[in-house]
Amino acid sequence: MSKRHDALHPDPYMNLPAELLDAFDTQGGQGVVAFVGSGPSCDAGLPNWADLLERVAVDVGLYEEVKPHIRAGRLIDAAQFLSKERTERVIQERVANEIKRASAGPGRLHQLLIDLPFAGIITTNYDLLLTAADTVRRFQIPITHKTSGLSEHIRQRFVLHLHGHVDDPETVILSRLGYNHILLDNDRVRHFVNAVFQTRRVLFIGFGFADPNVDTILRDLSHLKVIGVSSVFALVPCGKSVDPVVDESLRHRSINPIYVRNRGDHGTEELGEWLGRLSGALNRITESQTNPVRKLRPAYVTNPVRDLLGSAEWLQLFGEAVLVLPDRPDLAKLARPALRRQDVDRIFDRLSLDEMRSILVFVCNKRRHPVLEDALSCFPPS
Repeated sequence: MSKRHDALHPDPYMNLPAELLDAFDTQGGQGVVAFVGSGPSCDAGLPNWADLLERVAVDVGLYEEVKPHIRAGRLIDAAQFLSKERTERVIQERVANEIKRASAGPGRLHQLLIDLPFAGIITTNYDLLLTAADTVRRFQIPITHKTSGLSEHIRQRFVLHLHGHVDDPETVILSRLGYNHILLDNDRVRHFVNAVFQTRRVLFIGFGFADPNVDTILRDLSHLKVIGVSSVFALVPCGKSVDPVVDESLRHRSINPIYVRNRGDHGTEELGEWLGRLSGALNRITESQTNPVRKLRPAYVTNPVRDLLGSAEWLQLFGEAVLVLPDRPDLAKLARPALRRQDVDRIFDRLSLDEMRSILVFVCNKRRHPVLEDALSCFPPS
């Protein structure tokens, strides 16, 4: 089956890619870094970049001059003009003030992002709503392209504001010169971002991929073969069907799209649902790793079940039972398209008590066997 066919007819089990879930594994995963765009902040009521520039332009008396350029999407040109006419420092201060004035606090997407076990977060947003949502301080204080000792922060749960943030207006990047400084002159930032993509999985969230700065970063990383086949994912809003042009553009840049339905809200509702499903799956996986069935039940209970379900006569039925477990795409990956005998032990090592019971109930409803019926008594409903 071609990638295009997969994209247009997504497999429901790939909605939470197993490679992404495996990377979250605290025992052996490489970690996942979220690359957050404007989606969560716009959902929380902040203006998008175009609206923000319009407000600043009105504030400094240059609205008529930049209006046609903003409406045409030439946002960097508009910001460059404003910075030249009123000085960059003035525009930086006005941008920071407008964001602070418009902010009513973090939204539900910010909270979902902070609560997930990301190894770090990179954001192009100027606001500090992610940090505001982090009331228990899971992450370090926000850092920017001007932070000293930047490379050391990759070992911590960092939040990097790639374009600066409102509490330090001098760090706010507005002009083409500023973007070029990050990309071409600032080795510390470039090396930090390269290290993130080399050592972590990356998940783009609420990002439109229209940012030329980020697009250049992705192009260079792809050219240097830093980005692997399954190392970068992106949550992408779509209508009733996937746009093949968008899909090809993302895949050409080695980005694996995860499509969420756009219900007239730029996909934010389903984005929240997806993040909730991700949280549920990670919690269930962690539970099964902490208290697997083999740890909580003796071998004389689990081994006969494993041997029976792993036999050629029962293997297919066992695979079907695994596929209906909720929030376990990591196990579903092992069972699709057909479960192999060598994967049975791996699945038994990852099952929780309630999941083992669910499998026993499913299989017994299809086909009865004394071994399974005896085992069920050792797995009462929780």
